[in-house]
Amino acid sequence: MIAPEVIVCPATANIIAKFANGYADDLASTALIASNKQVIIIPAMNVEMWNNPINLNNIRKLQKIGIEFIGPE
Repeated sequence: MIAPEVIVCPATANIIAKFANGYADDLASTALIASNKQVIIIPAMNVEMWNNPINLNNIRKLQKIGIEFIGPE
């Protein structure tokens, strides 16, 4: 049996930043912080937002703790 997962799609730079920095101030961010399941993030943003150094730092922080990313293409 495959373990249940939490999939965040579409994932904005805002939700990625909240998750990377431990903010739980709405339903989505609270669910992510409270979850004990594998999280998969599917980003949805323009290329400039994706390549912003702050966003890339947040992505690296999450990847270091085992959060998976799919995309972008």
